[in-house]
Amino acid sequence: MEAKDMILICKALSDTNRLEIVRMLSDGEKCGCKILDKFNITQPTFYHIT
Repeated sequence: MEAKDMILICKALSDTNRLEIVRMLSDGEKCGCKILDKFNITQPTFYHIT
């Protein structure tokens, strides 16, 4: 993997919401609505951060 790719991955995972979504998905596939229930954000914001 190139350094540029690693930087993008690290940048994405530095967001606490994104990191929590990755943790939730580590158990397996989930419906977006189930993930959205965990956060205090609107649906458009959710789809923007994912």
